[in-house]
Amino acid sequence: MIKLIIFDLDGVLVDTEQIHRQSLIDAVKTITGRRTSEYEHLLKIDGQTTKQKLNLLKHRLVLDDLEVQLIDDRKQQNVIRYLFRGLKTNPSQYEMLSSLKENYKLAIASNSRKENVITILNILGITNFFSLILSNNDVTNPKPDPEIFIAAMATENVSPNETLILEDSEAGKYAAITSGAHVLAIDSLDMVTLTNIQNEIRKINANNRSADGRDGIKV
Repeated sequence: MIKLIIFDLDGVLVDTEQIHRQSLIDAVKTITGRRTSEYEHLLKIDGQTTKQKLNLLKHRLVLDDLEVQLIDDRKQQNVIRYLFRGLKTNPSQYEMLSSLKENYKLAIASNSRKENVITILNILGITNFFSLILSNNDVTNPKPDPEIFIAAMATENVSPNETLILEDSEAGKYAAITSGAHVLAIDSLDMVTLTNIQNEIRKINANNRSADGRDGIKV
């Protein structure tokens, strides 16, 4: 029986991938003066954290530690500015989470930094729906390591078989699968609906009941 639903943030509840990517591109250009053609192709890997991308840029562009820190700081400033400019509340999303909250625990597990996660949830007006909000600040190993999902399940005191994870990126899906939980793969934001989630939960619960029945047969 599903008790906990864990949502990734970007690509599942909101689409901010381009905001993060453009914020980092602009930051690198501002701090280093490099042409975007020198590094833009390095930032297309989905599911990586900013830290991982900065480490890649550091080695490929031969940046020193101060430049990396300045890029990170400027990127964060850009993200916050773009978020407030581009995001707005979604009534259907609000209704979906309100309905799910009546029967399940809801959590966020994101590779983004905590400040950005909270900012996005606050702008969307959905922060209070989640009993647990985890970010890359809360774990040692980000996705594709399953640590963040395992931590969420432990905090909420549920087993993997009682957990459904919604993920869109390859890194996130891998982390979700290796956590042992049930996974609903998301290809686009319009897949994240109350109907789709409820149908997935019904299927999982039915399979669990069927498995319990088979286990109970004596030969």
